[in-house]
Amino acid sequence: MTETNVIDRLFGALENGDITAVSGCFATDGGLWHCFDRVVMTAQEVEKSFEAMILNFSERKITDVNRQPTETGFVQQHL
Repeated sequence: MTETNVIDRLFGALENGDITAVSGCFATDGGLWHCFDRVVMTAQEVEKSFEAMILNFSERKITDVNRQPTETGFVQQHL
């Protein structure tokens, strides 16, 4: 499976509220970096954060996606 497919699966699962599928997209040593606080979240922290978002927002839609590959992953901007 290509990296792009994993990225699409991750954000599709988030939109659909499927936390199990979200978790399956991260390597155990994977992480997520936010530009607004410059903190890298572990895969476990990301899962908890996404789970809270899924529980608190009944509708989720990711739009205006701008995705660029990097040497170690990708950068994505979206609304």
